[in-house]
Amino acid sequence: MKKRIKSKKGSHIGIVLSFAIFVVFLIFIVSSLNPMIKTQRSKQNVLDRLKVNVGDFSIEEMTTFVIEINGIDPNKDCIKVQNILDDIPSEGNLTIKDDSDKVRNYSIEEQALVIEVGYLFSGFLKIYSSEGLDSSIGSVGGGCEPITQYDFSSIRTKEYITQNSVEELLSNYNNDYEILKNEFEIPEGTEFGFSFVYNNGTEVGTEYPSSESMNIYLDSAYMQYVDSNANLNMGLLKVWVW
Repeated sequence: MKKRIKSKKGSHIGIVLSFAIFVVFLIFIVSSLNPMIKTQRSKQNVLDRLKVNVGDFSIEEMTTFVIEINGIDPNKDCIKVQNILDDIPSEGNLTIKDDSDKVRNYSIEEQALVIEVGYLFSGFLKIYSSEGLDSSIGSVGGGCEPITQYDFSSIRTKEYITQNSVEELLSNYNNDYEILKNEFEIPEGTEFGFSFVYNNGTEVGTEYPSSESMNIYLDSAYMQYVDSNANLNMGLLKVWVW
């Protein structure tokens, strides 16, 4: 009896056909995902630029002066440093601290700073000058010891994100959204928002979109900032677009 030879032609055609279907399926998947990938990349570019712009807008220069004063009467709780405002920039607010980082009240009399220092004053003061700070100007007692000799042991100017500038940016967002959107180069058809989380957990920012039908893209970055009393802290900047 002759053996029947099985044809392999049909099985080859089946393999080729299956492979072709698989390739078409892959092409379909890639073509379906490609617009989504392009959109995600586009939104990520907007988010990256937004983080930079929000940070840049919130930056202020802060100059720190450390002064040393010798030979102070320990029975006096305030001093009057003569002509020191000749050496300190007049723009911006001043916050003054002692060597224990306690904020001290001060007042201005012509070119002199009258500063509440407390008894047993060590002789060291830190004076911070920036438009991004709150002023520690306040009530100072009378009979302050006049000081004409003092030394600057350190003068340093750096740029920081400041708490006051973050809140100013939030005000601009609420009052001039379209202007800010244009300055931040947000594309047409895209909206944005942001928030900043301070080191104590307090979060300030714009309203987060609540619609479930929106595609919302979110990013964040840790950033150093200076609070209103010149303390350096770490905060979290969040930005989102939709």
